Amino acid sequence: MQNGLKKVFLTSALLGSLSCVYAEPKVVGSFAFVGMAMDYREYNEAGDIVDSEKSNLSQILGFEMGLGFLLHETRDSYSYINFNLLNVAGETDYKGSLHGSTAGYGSYLGTTVNVIADFDVDYMYHTVLSDRFEISYGLGLGYRYWERKLSASQIELYEWFSLRPKVGAAFELTPELRLALDLEYQYGLNPTMSESYYGLDFDLGAADILKVSLPVTYKYSSAMDFFIEGVYERQEIEASNVKSGFYEPDSTANNTYLKLGLVYKY
Repeated sequence: MQNGLKKVFLTSALLGSLSCVYAEPKVVGSFAFVGMAMDYREYNEAGDIVDSEKSNLSQILGFEMGLGFLLHETRDSYSYINFNLLNVAGETDYKGSLHGSTAGYGSYLGTTVNVIADFDVDYMYHTVLSDRFEISYGLGLGYRYWERKLSASQIELYEWFSLRPKVGAAFELTPELRLALDLEYQYGLNPTMSESYYGLDFDLGAADILKVSLPVTYKYSSAMDFFIEGVYERQEIEASNVKSGFYEPDSTANNTYLKLGLVYKY
């Protein structure tokens, strides 16, 4: 099922690209360096923490790149189709217990190696309400990959697609300075977790993310902007089905990102 969804997702991205070619749109490219801070926690059925992962902005690093195609433009509106890829990797500080131990939370401290990749394609429609203010809304389809390497023999891989409705507002503070607020909800589709220790695959109950972004953009020239962006994500995963007496528990993650980058328009 997951492979079939991947094929549908990649096909839709290709069709979106072809539609852009025929429409002869303007193109906007972006690239940013990214630091990520993670606060991840897993809970037992009683709601008690069984293990946690934490990092600061310097521990998980990577990049984000995007490509947007202008499909429609009038005096008071315009629309884009956007392709975005985020890739970060690094270590988190683990607090929990050894696999199979009954010693409880905090009896073992370690390090987990994380790799996160997130890809989405979205369509956004912008309405210009005044010279300095506009609103936007749209819908995206995304794919998230998260690998947690707790040890050489214990690797957990979380994967899911998601529908991503989005709304936003942008304010022009000066002719060169622009402030925006973007809200996004990611509704997970067919989320799974695979682990290497026993070779088990689990179907997660849910995997949803609420995302709030605050980008500030400086117009350097007609062709180039620089930006800094703060992002907050609230991720919630519901417990999985039971296999061979094991299951993936409920978890939450409060993730923050700091992005520094540039936008090139051509």
